Amino acid sequence: MSRVRRNRRNRLEFPGVVLHFQTFPGTGGTDADRGVARVPYRVKIANRLWQTGDTQPDGSVSVPMPPGYDQFKLEIFGLEFTVNVVPSVEPLALPSLAGKTGGDTDPNLPGVKRRLELLGYLIDVVDDVLSVEAEDAILRFQADSGQTADGLVGDGTKSALERATGEA
Repeated sequence: MSRVRRNRRNRLEFPGVVLHFQTFPGTGGTDADRGVARVPYRVKIANRLWQTGDTQPDGSVSVPMPPGYDQFKLEIFGLEFTVNVVPSVEPLALPSLAGKTGGDTDPNLPGVKRRLELLGYLIDVVDDVLSVEAEDAILRFQADSGQTADGLVGDGTKSALERATGEA
């Protein structure tokens, strides 16, 4: 996580997390169409109330994280969720998957696999091996994001992965 800094108004700014609650997944429609707005929530860090509010029109909840913490509890919809904050992912480089099959390796696969894991498409070891599970996850992500489902991670799939993980 990045460090705490002061802005021009002498307020502390913490690195944070933004969660989105949507009525349906994907990128179709507008944020207002998908977002679950005006739902009350509470955030606790280290069992202390950290913030309260309502979800934004796009269904988002922004949680500034104080230094040294990587977990918080979110109470929303009458349920409590534990949110573990993971470090930023490495820059995404394009793997060369043309002609590769299950078991082949590529040094750029960990970045792709990590993003697919974060998005819920992959439960696999994040390494440089093109597993059957990784191939399937790539195809499913491509189909869900409107890409040509060819199993190759080109510029379009790279951009879609970056958008889906909030990097673009």
